Amino acid sequence: MDTGALNNWFVEFAAQLRRTVVEFVPTEHLPSAWWVMISFVVLGLFFAVFGAVMARRLLTVGLGCVGIGLGGYAARLLTWPTVAGWLIGFVILAVLGWTLYRYWIGLMVALLAGVVALAACGQKTIWPAFLDYQPGAVVDEFDHMTFEIPAPQQPSNPASEVWNYWKGVYDHLAVVQPQALRDCTVIVASTILAGLFFGVVFTRMALILSFALIATVLFNSGLATLAEQRVGAGWENRLFQHPYATLGFLAGFYLLSCLVQWRATQPRPIPVITTPKSGQA
Repeated sequence: MDTGALNNWFVEFAAQLRRTVVEFVPTEHLPSAWWVMISFVVLGLFFAVFGAVMARRLLTVGLGCVGIGLGGYAARLLTWPTVAGWLIGFVILAVLGWTLYRYWIGLMVALLAGVVALAACGQKTIWPAFLDYQPGAVVDEFDHMTFEIPAPQQPSNPASEVWNYWKGVYDHLAVVQPQALRDCTVIVASTILAGLFFGVVFTRMALILSFALIATVLFNSGLATLAEQRVGAGWENRLFQHPYATLGFLAGFYLLSCLVQWRATQPRPIPVITTPKSGQA
């Protein structure tokens, strides 16, 4: 691949990444979200150095926080005291996070591998169709015409809203890109199973590779967005004028993070205490 083609690929990928962010974050909030990008940079550095070391504690605390939310929701449904729901939810999920640590790591690696596989196999087909999806719109199966159907007014339910959104995404892709959706489903499902096995059996290696990847994405995406706010429009072309240098920086950051975490997670040798034999001073 020549430099020009690689440069065009980088620019297209960066523009697509920005369109994805704008899809979920209103544009008016982006300029004032510089502190979010700084948080990305700091969090990326933290994960690059301590991610694998702190994984079990982070997982336990994270699942405990999820348990607080689920416990509060269950307490409202069962008319229990809210504090009791928070406490019960936190304890249950925190204990599950600590005891089933390897399986949660396997699930995390499986989801991460599935996202990477989907980005790789559906970049030209699935991803553009996903960005064109409009909730509440129906795509005609023959001419792909899009028209709106008014949704009935129903009580707000976050779980059903999430389910309906992703079901609508799948139905939209099944009409617009049916063959690509089938191919990507097979590839992503296979990758998820392989990632689950790798995460459960080779937990240490899976943690190092996964947190290094997460750290690379967080640190460099935050840094690139801060550079865009500083430099202005057209930052993709300026940043990727030397694509091999950019790719080398990303690979170097990733490999350095892997090396640091590998050394940090090495098992410490157990000290051997020798006792003098009888009759020896």
